[in-house]
Amino acid sequence: MEECRTAVSRVDLQTEEALPSPKEPSSLPSSVDSSVYLQTPLHMTIAYNHPDVVSVILEQKANALHATNNLQIIPDFSLKDSRDQTVLGLALWTGMHTTAAQLLGSGACINDTMSDGQTLLRVAMQRQDSKSVLFLLEHQADINVRTQDGETALQLAIRNQVPLVVDAVCTRGADTSVPDEKGNSPLGLALANNLEDIASTLVRCGCDATCWGPGPSGCLQTLLQRAIDENNESIACFLIRSGCDVNSPRQRGANGEGKEEARDGQTPLHLAASWGLEERIQCLLEFDATVNAQAAEGRAPVHVAISSQHGIIIQLLISHPDIHLHVRDRQGLTPFACAMTYKNNKVAEAILKRESRAAEPVDSKGWNFLHVAVQNSDIESVLFLISVQANVNSRVQDASQLTPLHLAFQAGSEININIVE
Repeated sequence: MEECRTAVSRVDLQTEEALPSPKEPSSLPSSVDSSVYLQTPLHMTIAYNHPDVVSVILEQKANALHATNNLQIIPDFSLKDSRDQTVLGLALWTGMHTTAAQLLGSGACINDTMSDGQTLLRVAMQRQDSKSVLFLLEHQADINVRTQDGETALQLAIRNQVPLVVDAVCTRGADTSVPDEKGNSPLGLALANNLEDIASTLVRCGCDATCWGPGPSGCLQTLLQRAIDENNESIACFLIRSGCDVNSPRQRGANGEGKEEARDGQTPLHLAASWGLEERIQCLLEFDATVNAQAAEGRAPVHVAISSQHGIIIQLLISHPDIHLHVRDRQGLTPFACAMTYKNNKVAEAILKRESRAAEPVDSKGWNFLHVAVQNSDIESVLFLISVQANVNSRVQDASQLTPLHLAFQAGSEININIVE
């Protein structure tokens, strides 16, 4: 029995640390590092790239239970060398994947951890060794084990920029909604690092392109709102084309956090109109953003575009087939009234071409635009309204029933009197 135990133990003997020696040209294979110690015979067989010898050792292990002699070779696969490598890890990092498969078949543990708690799967990702990662996944490595920092396998694959691994991890059921320590979703993490190929993989694997996360003052915002605020055109258009929510405004946080941003009710279309982001406006409209959505102050995106003086965006919105040009904000201003307020006759005329009666509506006092312009002695506006054939005989809708000419006399404006006569 003593001889048997001795035979078993010798296969797990580990080398000792070598003493420094004079530097001489090395004849060792490139995979061999002479500074490594605590190696078992199996470690050294792999390091010297002798797969046939590994096969012999593993065959002897398989036959050990039926052995009739004292030569029982039962290696301990959990032993680590001075670099914290098991024989399975060493086989992977030297590219001996066939040998690695044999080791697994002989009892090596695929989920063994290093002294710092890292699994082989995590180490392979950090090394950006896609082939070894895929090998480990194919052999059922646990994708749910997190790093000591709480990082998931998916987050690690994204951070180490290995698209094939991201695909493989997602295919095997990784949770694509788990945020990192900063609240970033996997998709947000990929986009923040400009990894659009990985982002595409995540979306294809079912990742939510809307993805709510932390925003200004603690409110909640979508990835699209964040991309628009950060003026990142490629990310914004990617998200829109990936089917994200193009209409929701920001929301309060879980405990009511958020200042004005959480209350303004601005949709992505409002935000893009405010910032003058033409490409994003086109993309939003192409993917059915609600062109008539009203924010907290009742303003539609076209109100925002007019007040922000973004000409191309104004034209894009006005020409939209579903635009409602009679919508009023809380001040009672229609888009036409907004254009008149900002002295933008070009826009006002464009609105009239689309909606010929846009100049006729009256305000809460019963006054139309011509009445107000005459009363204020706004000659430029009076001339414009008459040039677009505003009714010079229209009456104020109150008890006075005054016409523009009456108002001109009241205001004492000779020029306006001459214009409206």
